[in-house]
Amino acid sequence: MKKLIYFKLIVSFSLALVSCAKATPEHFEGMINPGDEVDGMVFTSTDEIDWDISLSSLCDIESAEETNTTTVECSTIPGNSVFFGNYSGVGYNNPEEAVEEWQKVRSEVTFDGQSLNLPAFGYVDFELSDAEWKYAQVWNLMVENITPGTHTIQTGWEDSEVSEHNTYIFTVSNEPEIFPTLSAEAPHRINPYTSEKANINYLLYIPGEYGADPEREWPLLLYLHGMTRVNGSVKVLQNDYPLNTLADQDYFPFIVVAPQGTGEYEFWAKDEMVSSIMTLLDEIQAILSVDTNRTYLTGVSAGGNGTWEIGVRHPERFAAMVSVMGYYGWPATVPENICDLTDVPVWAFHGAKDELIPLDAEQSLVDALFACGGDVQFTVFTDVGHDLESQRVFTSDLYSWLLNQSKE
Repeated sequence: MKKLIYFKLIVSFSLALVSCAKATPEHFEGMINPGDEVDGMVFTSTDEIDWDISLSSLCDIESAEETNTTTVECSTIPGNSVFFGNYSGVGYNNPEEAVEEWQKVRSEVTFDGQSLNLPAFGYVDFELSDAEWKYAQVWNLMVENITPGTHTIQTGWEDSEVSEHNTYIFTVSNEPEIFPTLSAEAPHRINPYTSEKANINYLLYIPGEYGADPEREWPLLLYLHGMTRVNGSVKVLQNDYPLNTLADQDYFPFIVVAPQGTGEYEFWAKDEMVSSIMTLLDEIQAILSVDTNRTYLTGVSAGGNGTWEIGVRHPERFAAMVSVMGYYGWPATVPENICDLTDVPVWAFHGAKDELIPLDAEQSLVDALFACGGDVQFTVFTDVGHDLESQRVFTSDLYSWLLNQSKE
């Protein structure tokens, strides 16, 4: 059986949607059918998958894997849509294979205890990259206008090889998550915090060796996430590189800060968001033993946008910047004050085949900064698009380069 568990499948998909196969709806009483409204929520299918609202973006998948549990915590805000058809599916190279594979499967989904009429919703297909198959096909299931409260999605999948049942519990609230405030006695490893001063939630990694030498000051790495994390829980950021390698690491040589961005597209560029980030940095540097001469700024995709946006506004705060698939403004442009970054070493990374954020968007920034005499290097991966894997960027070579950069 060519079954794909959704969180593995998500890593390798390309942005090319192949087709949406919708069955002729045959409605059944006592089940949720396409177009049904339940307590203000509308159940439907989609013509184009928005991965930002899929289970892989809104749920803490990796924590469930690590603890070997079938219950997954998820989070979004009221009024949002949730695409949950990608909990599983089949891989194939030609359509006939997909038909054959689905005939071997028994699949079921319930939402708050009510069964969905799966055949009536049909499937959605999309192209894969770096996978055993060319395409994947999953159930075309989405709920629009999710209401406040707790909602439970239960899924079942059985074939001749596997039998899997999982539960996704969504907490939908108008109220933001609240976590402890940072203190000098903060524990090591990764933990979530709330900054009342900055009005922001964030994850903080503190190395295991922190505090062993009271005189030691630690470099700080500020990580800005991409668009897929805006509507989820701050705890899901621990699934992002570089944080997902730190849960059991005592010897990573940086304090790592990962704030939770809020708002619409280009959210990191908003004045209030930039102000919050600066306030958060001030707060952490006042409480922890931070080397203020070695504070580094990095981000991926929309976080790469934030890296350039925040960097040109506050070049005095950062010893180096690392932008991954980044850009400035939209449509992408070059800021008039790009030369303010002349004294800030920059290492940018991009995929040559990126269709979402074209290579030229970052190339123009790199070229402009180089023309100012800036210390900038650009690594272009010729074989990838916007699916550039972060582990190809956040390597020991990058960390060594960062540690060699200082404001002193």
